[in-house]
Amino acid sequence: TYVSGAEPGASFGHSNLLHIDGDQGIQIAYLKADLSSVKLDTGMVLDSIKLFVKSAYGSYSDSENGGIVRKVNDTTWTEELTWENKPELAETLGYFGRIEKDKIYNIHLDTALVPLGQIFAFAIDPTTSDAVEYFSREGEFTPYLMVYYHQSLPTEIKSWSDSPRITQEGFYKFPAVWSIFDLQGRRLSKLPCSKTGIF
Repeated sequence: TYVSGAEPGASFGHSNLLHIDGDQGIQIAYLKADLSSVKLDTGMVLDSIKLFVKSAYGSYSDSENGGIVRKVNDTTWTEELTWENKPELAETLGYFGRIEKDKIYNIHLDTALVPLGQIFAFAIDPTTSDAVEYFSREGEFTPYLMVYYHQSLPTEIKSWSDSPRITQEGFYKFPAVWSIFDLQGRRLSKLPCSKTGIF
């Protein structure tokens, strides 16, 4: 959903767009992700979390600044949210730069501030007077999170023979996975991949 300073009592929870605007009545998008099922097993290390959105088709979707993503500590709000009862914005999680219409964008979020295993609320706040429009889950593209993590390295390797996965170049190849979650916490996919770390 989003809220608008120009219409402080209005709710836009069923709009197919998320409006972000720093002019003509401030507009801020509010989103939630249910991460209660996103828990790392023992020995798994969180690498990064990305937020994916898609810009809409209108002229407002072409912007020099796509907004700043900020954490929202209050997770009790609903899609009936209005400007009058909007929760406060907290720490910065990431930034969108130049945005062109009808394109998918992603940014890294600050993993230290994203609470795995619980509800995660955040907002996209305008940084300038520019406006931008992203699709909401009611639109043609549902925003989603991608979580990257890997299995931790052994605490001790005594010799080359202790780990046949160590290559001659001195790199340790270990299994890694990435998972995609929609903003309701549903895992959309989980696929193995390879990742190489310096030994």
